[in-house]
Amino acid sequence: MSELLPAREPKRKLTLRPYARAVAQVLRVSFRASPAAVVMKVLGSLISALLPLVTTYFAALTTTSLAAAYAGDAAAGQQAIVYVVITAALGLFWGSFSSVDRYIQQLMSFRVGAIVGDLMYERFLTRTSGATTTKRRLTCTTGPSASPIPTRGSWTGSPRSSPSSSP
Repeated sequence: MSELLPAREPKRKLTLRPYARAVAQVLRVSFRASPAAVVMKVLGSLISALLPLVTTYFAALTTTSLAAAYAGDAAAGQQAIVYVVITAALGLFWGSFSSVDRYIQQLMSFRVGAIVGDLMYERFLTRTSGATTTKRRLTCTTGPSASPIPTRGSWTGSPRSSPSSSP
């Protein structure tokens, strides 16, 4: 059975430098597309890391105050109620922040996707000849100008020499 399968080449892994360069390019494109979304993502990461700790802290204070109130400390009961209200407010803050964060992340995903699509479009239209690079836009030469879907062979500016050479 193994004789029928083609030999597999080992998967190449990126070294640290190209990986870091790719991450930096993604961050640059993301920040240009929507700086508020990048700031919101960093803020969201910090809040999602710290909020459980803060909530646990106030839950521990609530438990301690309840134990003190049960032991007979009259002021501890009021303190426990304050801690419960703070914990509930933290929960409401987290819920509203999560909703806004999801909305901004979806918006950022759309914007970055559109920009990356445009960059890929430009890259695929780039033709290198020697050391110089020239960019040519495809334009539809037939059909109504408002038509989003041109017919086969109606493009000019293609890297190919003529429409008849297309498969």
